[in-house]
Amino acid sequence: KKLKPEDIEDFLNEQRNTGLSNNSLRHLYGYIRVALQYAFKRAYIDLNVADRVDKPKKNEFHGSFYNDEELKLLFKVVKGTHLEFAVRMAAIYGLRREEIVGIKWDAIDFQYKTITIAHTVSEAMLDGKYTILLKDTTKNKSSFRTLPLSDETMDMLLSMKEKEEKMKALFGNRYNHKYDGYVYVFENGDLIRPNWISYRFNK
Repeated sequence: KKLKPEDIEDFLNEQRNTGLSNNSLRHLYGYIRVALQYAFKRAYIDLNVADRVDKPKKNEFHGSFYNDEELKLLFKVVKGTHLEFAVRMAAIYGLRREEIVGIKWDAIDFQYKTITIAHTVSEAMLDGKYTILLKDTTKNKSSFRTLPLSDETMDMLLSMKEKEEKMKALFGNRYNHKYDGYVYVFENGDLIRPNWISYRFNK
């Protein structure tokens, strides 16, 4: 009841100073407004003060892309690292992080050389810690698609499958079988997370 528009503005400014983008600030503003609107409808408060606060403006998106030389250099830099699969799948097929991590072996048809994008892996903050969310859905209906596999991608996947089998034998009962069926895993079977991709890519 004591909340003032200035309090919300101060909070958003504090968050902005920590490096949050305007798009993230818009989400925070939205959560606050919805919570206060609920309180207003229940007559806990007389006014939704968030309505007196300007919603943060959207970040203007400026798209860019790699030219051939930049892409060749990027492929060279990530070759042999855990990032190689993510970079190649993003560059060649335009897949999102969540789609790349969500690829399963049963979605790959080696006979007809196709890969189906039907599963995603995302991360969310639940009870104060990041949790992996496994979903048999894509972002929207049009995101569900079957794509052709190039010979180079086929070779990469077959090499990853062979390595996975070797790692299972090497690690024995210390291997993490929780994510069996997923293509993009570390040597010990742990799933490679979407946020890890962004962190390593920035590095």
